[in-house]
Amino acid sequence: MPITPFKSLPIRERRSGAINAYYGPLATLVEGFRSGEFAQRIRTLSQSNDDDILSALRLLRTIDGTVTIVHGARGCAAAAPFLAATDGGGGEVVSTDLSEDQSIMGAEEILRAAIQESYEYFNPQAVFVVTTPIVAINNDDVQSVAAELGAELNIPVVPVYTDGFKSKIGANGYDIAFHALAHYLIPRAQETRKEQVNLITSVEHLEDVRRVADLVSTLRVVPNVFPRSGGVANFARSTGSALSVVLRSEGRILGEALEREKKVPLRDLGLPIGLFGTSRWLRGVAIALDRSREAERVVLDRENDLTSLRKERPLEGRRVHISAEVALAVGLSDLVEEFGGRIVGLSLPTVDKDSVLILEKAYRDHGWDFPVHVADGQPFEQLNILRRTPPDLYLGGWGEASQVAREGFPSLCHDAFPLYGYEAVEGLVRRMAGAERQRAFVRRLSGGPAIYSESWLGKPTNWYIKQEVG
Repeated sequence: MPITPFKSLPIRERRSGAINAYYGPLATLVEGFRSGEFAQRIRTLSQSNDDDILSALRLLRTIDGTVTIVHGARGCAAAAPFLAATDGGGGEVVSTDLSEDQSIMGAEEILRAAIQESYEYFNPQAVFVVTTPIVAINNDDVQSVAAELGAELNIPVVPVYTDGFKSKIGANGYDIAFHALAHYLIPRAQETRKEQVNLITSVEHLEDVRRVADLVSTLRVVPNVFPRSGGVANFARSTGSALSVVLRSEGRILGEALEREKKVPLRDLGLPIGLFGTSRWLRGVAIALDRSREAERVVLDRENDLTSLRKERPLEGRRVHISAEVALAVGLSDLVEEFGGRIVGLSLPTVDKDSVLILEKAYRDHGWDFPVHVADGQPFEQLNILRRTPPDLYLGGWGEASQVAREGFPSLCHDAFPLYGYEAVEGLVRRMAGAERQRAFVRRLSGGPAIYSESWLGKPTNWYIKQEVG
């Protein structure tokens, strides 16, 4: 019997009050969530944003030895080559490539054939079936097909019910995928190995996963890493661990299932970014395992190695704008300020009742008085902010950093290199400090045709953000 109920999972807006449309004072956002009176905002114009299918695909393809079948039109899997090129590793992605007729009349036999052929060709440990809007139209019985072929092939065949339109929050796809993984891949049997720690990963840089595993190993325990960089066997080993540590917040659903059903304690310790952040993270794991002595030896040695960099303060006076999910944005902010920089703006894809607690602590610790931008895929709004408050450096994800550079601002893509642990500190700080060398390059980039008209850029940043009424 599975350890989580299936198949329904409330969308993020209902489950955690998630928003992805806001521009205004951070204090208003924090106090609104605290009082329970924060009103949802809507956009009268939305340029673009990820949907839950893309988020689920981004997560599932990181699991070694698996095949993800996108059940829909070929375009629903169009991001797979980009993800493979920029992320590497992981499992295979295929599409059922449905035609117009099949999108209306049904395509269960096409799905059945895709599962069987994927099994014969790739010999996977598990198959994931990601549904799309077409399944909502043709009403394919994906669960029955998955159950029948799972029994026949003797591997988990996991339906992942994304449809691309129920939630406005693209990250809802991570929730759906983690919920399905907990339901199908965590076994009922309890395997006991108390000298082991679960590291619940998601879409981190592959080198970051290795470095965090190495950090945990310094405490003389075995890291069990999954879903990213782990296979189905890692899920099976997770049930008897002494502790689960979630890195990015998306993994909480899986960690909470293990805590609730298998009594494996869960810790969300933030991200091990920067000297202070990495030491805090390692100490948090050590306290939970009663291994503080081992942790202090590591902290002392590694912090001593980086003492001269801290004294140098290579980011002194640099004004930095960061675009990332909340925990990552706050972790990078701590590192920037630790080495002398100053945060002048944050762009966050979504905020909910859990992540706002991270924001509230950072707001009180740092005394931030700038407006915060909550948006997923709204480059006009972000560019509008940057023109009004120009930073010395912009830190953003794939696509964002290049577009910002195109507009004349020095930028770095934080998805392109490792961020976690002591090993990442100097390289990351040096990259930020060296961004000044980009100025001639980005000036040349910005000399081309304008993306937006001046009349559009002259509008207030929140011109298209309206408070919901009724």
